[in-house]
Amino acid sequence: MSQNFVRRHAELRPVDVDLVEKGLWEWYRLIQVAGSRGAVIPSIIVSDMWAEHAVRSDEYEEFCKRCFGRVRRFMPPPAHEVGTAQDVAYREILRDTYMFANKTHDGNGLPLLFSIDERLGVPGGRRYVADCGSQPCSADRAFCCKHLPKREYDDYDANRG
Repeated sequence: MSQNFVRRHAELRPVDVDLVEKGLWEWYRLIQVAGSRGAVIPSIIVSDMWAEHAVRSDEYEEFCKRCFGRVRRFMPPPAHEVGTAQDVAYREILRDTYMFANKTHDGNGLPLLFSIDERLGVPGGRRYVADCGSQPCSADRAFCCKHLPKREYDDYDANRG
């Protein structure tokens, strides 16, 4: 990918950088599947690599037009306070993102986009669990994907195919 990314993340081994690049390609597949429904990037480290790719504007614009039919603007993971209306809206879209990630994911456990920050020990990275195992949710310092809120008008599960 980018030498700037590698320089900024000197703590990553080449195999880790390859994993982040794999996560970026998973993200691109996911946003293709999500289409107009929208998605939020669940990983801090993959977001950073996406930002590096987006900076190379001519190459990135050409890539986006070829893959998505339009340029996809880079959007970093939002920072917000837990419990706010912005947080609830984010968690609803994150639920959709998790559903789309499971469609493009081949394997058991969390999709790479939801596990990579923790796997690589990214400082300030996002942490997810597929199911906290309790009701009500007991996920501490992590997003429990099972208990992410469903949008009121959500027909994703009904139209799943």
